[in-house]
Amino acid sequence: MGRIRIGSDARTPIAYPAAGSFVQFLIERYSLKKLKVACQGQ
Repeated sequence: MGRIRIGSDARTPIAYPAAGSFVQFLIERYSLKKLKVACQGQ
C-alpha cells in the first residue's frame, strides 16, 4: 500500500474516506478511550 496523505489534493481523492475507515477500525478494535490516549501521547 502506498503512502496516504490526508488532504484535498486532486491526486488523493480517496484519502479522506480511507482515513475515516482506518479511524473507525481503530475505535472498533481498541476502543475510543484507548485511541484518545494514544493520540495524546500518554
